[in-house]
Amino acid sequence: MKQIGNIKNTQYLLDKYNLNAKLSLGQNFIVDQKVLEKIIEHIDPSENCAIVEVGPGLGALTEHLVTFAKHVVSIEIDQRMVHVLNELYDETDNLEIIHEDILKVDLNELVSNLRKQYDQVYMVANLPYYISSEILMQAFGLDHGFDMILALVQNEFAQRLISEPNSKAYRPLSVIAKTMYKCKISFNVSKHCFYPKPNVTSSIIKLNKKQIEISHRKDYIEFIQWCFIQKRKTIYNNLRQQFDEDFTRDLLLKANISETLRPAELDIEAYVNLFEVYYETQSLR
Repeated sequence: MKQIGNIKNTQYLLDKYNLNAKLSLGQNFIVDQKVLEKIIEHIDPSENCAIVEVGPGLGALTEHLVTFAKHVVSIEIDQRMVHVLNELYDETDNLEIIHEDILKVDLNELVSNLRKQYDQVYMVANLPYYISSEILMQAFGLDHGFDMILALVQNEFAQRLISEPNSKAYRPLSVIAKTMYKCKISFNVSKHCFYPKPNVTSSIIKLNKKQIEISHRKDYIEFIQWCFIQKRKTIYNNLRQQFDEDFTRDLLLKANISETLRPAELDIEAYVNLFEVYYETQSLR
């Protein structure tokens, strides 16, 4: 079947396999070919790339990905959808379908293995709105992250991701994402482009990996979360919940950060510097 991503063919597949969208899994299927084509345009793939697709559903986007990627790994939690994908793509040699919860997949091992064969490894994802942050945090914590992440998310979530210091939306996700990636909203997607229709506008976000590598990524993520434990408190008070008074004062002094500043007042460069000072100081204790 060609052009799965339209309302007629989507409803046909749902009827054929006696399926319905599970709202508990955040299932909203794209039924607009123009949106799918626009997503593909924004991938801008290398000639020898592999793609990890999260949440393929009925395979509307998968249909396009397999036409240019050397290898596609589609990870789907819903066994019903996996059954459909296996039947639709049983003769597609460059597609690997994994039935699993993405949060339980060892992405470090998966991405490391793909890098042995392919020049670039991307993540392309239709992220369930209720776990978008968890999935991206998992991706950010990889030893060698994805070269590019293209994800469909709720617009409100996208705005938080790209938010700047001194804004209400600025939070750990913003800091961590923008430390490791150049982040932008590529375009918005109307709720009318989905079946069933969600209650909100969606956005395609594109994250291009920065050349500067962050060492000890998981430690960095945890440290940034400590800094934001209580957003309205000073960064000194937040870090005091983890460290003693002398260590906290010494840490901020060495990083040239005032004890009176709140988490939202520090930019990305300041956080990277603070973490580097922390990691160096911690190793000497």
